Amino acid sequence: MFDKIQRIRDDRNCDNALIAIAEGNLEALSIIYKLYGRMIMSISLQITKNSYDAEDVLQDVMLKISRCANQYQKHTNPRAWVLALARNTAIDYQKAKSKEIAYDDIADELHNSCTSDAEPSFQTLLMDALSTLSEIDQSIVRMKLYVGLSHAEIASVLNLTKSATEKRYERALKKVQDYFNKE
Repeated sequence: MFDKIQRIRDDRNCDNALIAIAEGNLEALSIIYKLYGRMIMSISLQITKNSYDAEDVLQDVMLKISRCANQYQKHTNPRAWVLALARNTAIDYQKAKSKEIAYDDIADELHNSCTSDAEPSFQTLLMDALSTLSEIDQSIVRMKLYVGLSHAEIASVLNLTKSATEKRYERALKKVQDYFNKE
């Protein structure tokens, strides 16, 4: 119950901060950062798979909020608006970065993978299992498990219906389970 009340308070504060930013008060960005910085970072990290890139995405998201706050519709769902902006920014960042692949990085990665005798960690196995899912299903699982969003919030961020996110989440978990059962 407390979490729900806190979430409502956070959403109201975020709504007010976005309105203030749209009116030119850039100091209100600190409120957005305090409320959703960790969630933005988490979503970014799941997409970029690199903490340095995720930090860059977080900064980009904060800049975009300062520039685009006037596009936010007052008193709607500020959390969904901010997290959708974060997700889209991270995806765009990752696409742009993938076009800049350095051959040295590929050679280093191949060398490391060929010389490592260690067993893969659970985190590595989990990432491998998640990579078998579609990008949308990966996002749903990550938002649910890592960020802690409800299916309604995920649906709002991804522009899907709540029932579609629930069904996709259920199927995605089944695929991950099947992946581990094959191993």
